[in-house]
Amino acid sequence: MSGSLPHSHPSELAQNAHLWYYMYGHLDIYEQLTMERLSRINKSIPTPLYYQLEQILREEITRGRFPIGRPIPPEMELAKQYGLSRYTTRQAIDRLVREGLLERHRGRGTYVTKPRLIEQSLAGFYSFAHEMQEKGLSPRSEVLEASIVPPSEEVREKLQLEPGEAITRVKRLRFAEEEPLILEITHLPTALVPGILEEDLRIASLYDLLETKYGLSVTSARELIKPVVVRTHEARLLRMSRGSAAFFVERLAWSERLPVEWRQSLIRGDRYLYSIELPRNSAGQIISANF
Repeated sequence: MSGSLPHSHPSELAQNAHLWYYMYGHLDIYEQLTMERLSRINKSIPTPLYYQLEQILREEITRGRFPIGRPIPPEMELAKQYGLSRYTTRQAIDRLVREGLLERHRGRGTYVTKPRLIEQSLAGFYSFAHEMQEKGLSPRSEVLEASIVPPSEEVREKLQLEPGEAITRVKRLRFAEEEPLILEITHLPTALVPGILEEDLRIASLYDLLETKYGLSVTSARELIKPVVVRTHEARLLRMSRGSAAFFVERLAWSERLPVEWRQSLIRGDRYLYSIELPRNSAGQIISANF
């Protein structure tokens, strides 16, 4: 496929930016159009108007124009400013309220709130679905891609695959209470999980499936965590601003001595907080641990 986009009128570029990103993988025109739309409402593109306003308000909050603890402009003022109905304006605000970025105060207005942090302990093995349930949050996933493919050299090495073995690759957006928190890609040896793509991976816990359906109980895992900033297409999926901080986490999981999963996750830095206990023994000596 050619490395350049088709020649089109600017208005057509705006209308097809999302489609062309998925088809051609070009971020330059996509980023340009996305940033341009952040400052205004474009009624000529298929993106819902409430969603456009939601992204504009999110960007204003992230950039500090609407500071934490201060009110945003009233619905009527926002509706007039962006040429929208009050119903559409309220839809955008309602979504940000449910997400926890805004909070309504009767008789006073709608205020910017401090984002809720989800603390994740690194003291032992954990899974997203179970952790969210324990915190009283409802987890779900949106499956963006799911297919059986040949592994890259990196994946083959991680999962100790023989030549010719395929992998099952699943890309999911993980939600808690309708808020996207994690963008993850999971790689599984296909020979170990036949038929897993027939399961409903929107609600199923992958580790529960591995154990109950395939007899693969994850006994240990190793994670590498590093700070990154999100790119435009990642920011759009995670409802963040481009350049926002995030955690990039790689996990290799074993069932006994058999590697069964290699996962890459992009986790929102404004919603997650990692913690670990650092014990000392009774003699005051440091206890060594491998993580």
